[in-house]
Amino acid sequence: MINGFEKLGVQRATALRAADLSAEKLSDPDARVSPTQVWLLWQKALEITRDPCLGLHLAETVLPSDYGIIGYIVVSSATIRDALLRVNRYHDLLADAVRYSFEERPDGFVLRHGFSDGQGVPGAMAAYVLAVPFLVIRQSFGRAATVQEVRLTCERPEETTEYERFFNAPLCFDSGENSLRISISLDSRVPTADAALNSLLEGYAESRVENLSKEGSLSSDVQMLVVGELHDGAPSAEKIGKKLGISPRTLRRKLQEEGTSLSEIVTETRHRLALEYLTSDNLGASEIAYLIGFSDPTAFHRAFKRWQGCTPLEHRRRTRTHPS
Repeated sequence: MINGFEKLGVQRATALRAADLSAEKLSDPDARVSPTQVWLLWQKALEITRDPCLGLHLAETVLPSDYGIIGYIVVSSATIRDALLRVNRYHDLLADAVRYSFEERPDGFVLRHGFSDGQGVPGAMAAYVLAVPFLVIRQSFGRAATVQEVRLTCERPEETTEYERFFNAPLCFDSGENSLRISISLDSRVPTADAALNSLLEGYAESRVENLSKEGSLSSDVQMLVVGELHDGAPSAEKIGKKLGISPRTLRRKLQEEGTSLSEIVTETRHRLALEYLTSDNLGASEIAYLIGFSDPTAFHRAFKRWQGCTPLEHRRRTRTHPS
């Protein structure tokens, strides 16, 4: 994403600062970044480019190889079905907070994308996560793959011409999901299929998935639990530990080993959700404060100013020209 944003006018140093990333961490193939950092990167890119179609334009800078082993496995798979099954199998190597899924239909299939807890990704990212697989399928199958419908969780922009040009399909904004309905059989052969290469890549991916599971991802599990508990305020280590079946002391120790803490996860989750909720004009600042676990709206305002350097309403006004 940073490489693509750089092509669209966002300086690399600016992007790194916005996402609280170092060049060293970015160059580490085994490093993991939080969903909050990704969302902060998008917020900065939207602020700088002021491009209401940023998700589409970023997707146009992406090659399958930019997704590493996942991209190579997709283009070397035998069929679309094989490719999607492998994406599901190995997606944790790319990101464990979000997931693609698919549903077979008599006339093709529906491809969906969202957070692992069922929520759709917000704003311009909604277009990006659909535009990337759309381009891969279109480049592989051309007119043989027709998009019948595009559903996006983001609000309908004032001008939809670019979306119409890109997808050339009926568009549904303010939807409950991010999805593409595509009229091509899941058993269609991928033109770049390479059984030998795919087998080699799968062996490597399996070893990486195994290593990842051994390393554990307690912080991701905790983050998911925090999202579900915030309406009652910041959850305690005792409450989260009980849900995970471990003691509060073990929870703190294991999170420390992963370089984080429960309070940091709560803060990151509140920050991400606040930015997401502020994209909706239907939610006031007091309602958002309640949704992310602040009993006092004033405390939410103070926290948001620490995070963003402005009040929630000032942030909403600044980003009003961007897709929410």
